[in-house]
Amino acid sequence: MLTVRVPAAYLLGVLIFNFFSGPQALRAAESAQSGIAGRRENVPTQGAGGVWLTHGEDLSRPRHPWIFRGRIEGRAVTLLALHREMTVVFDEVGCAVFLVWKGDAVPKAAGNVRKAPEGSENSLPEYLPNGPIYYRRISDSPWSLRGPQGNIPVTVHFQFVRQTEAHAEFEYGIEVKGGAMILVRELPEFDDHYGQNGLFRNFTVTGIPTGDTLRLDMDGQGMPDTWGGGATGRVVVDGPHRFWEQETDGSTPIKVTWTQPGQ
Repeated sequence: MLTVRVPAAYLLGVLIFNFFSGPQALRAAESAQSGIAGRRENVPTQGAGGVWLTHGEDLSRPRHPWIFRGRIEGRAVTLLALHREMTVVFDEVGCAVFLVWKGDAVPKAAGNVRKAPEGSENSLPEYLPNGPIYYRRISDSPWSLRGPQGNIPVTVHFQFVRQTEAHAEFEYGIEVKGGAMILVRELPEFDDHYGQNGLFRNFTVTGIPTGDTLRLDMDGQGMPDTWGGGATGRVVVDGPHRFWEQETDGSTPIKVTWTQPGQ
């Protein structure tokens, strides 16, 4: 069971930030304070498992609602219908992209919305990919922190997902042994500018301890891929292994494109 433990200093900082960010962001801070992992803003379950978020219908997306919760292979996830060519799945325990495929998500079985206590993971419907798999993450615990003496134990907490203008925004809290909290915000977006379907992942990180390196393991299975991008952080390619690393606070956009059969 995932347990959220948020230091008082972090909560104070979040509340001060949200005082200037409006009531929707404040509800996310209140969620973290309540000790309930992954509470969403204004997201009653509807129909076959979709949820409404904050800004109404976005006609540029292939379905509405285009941000919705469900279960994939037994795990609680948030699904993004970014484009008719791409659905992206974030799992709420690993706090990272878990699965990307071409096409939409389909319910595993008709009428699969089960009656369960409100907010229970068992109330979420199961979904299946309706197209070929671009990417499937291998690691169940992809986040880590490295210091001068080696790996430092961390606990990852799903904080919230919300719609910010036309984009989905995720926030994760990475709690470091000793009580420090690293905040990671990620905005994913579909891209096919150069003729191949790709995924931009825009990270903003605060709270990395001096001298340490935050690392995201992006190893996966699926179609042949090409990674690029960087700014404050960087993509590290080590043979078949892919990592994103960042040593100081700041923002980093990275991009992965996939080569489909026949391209």
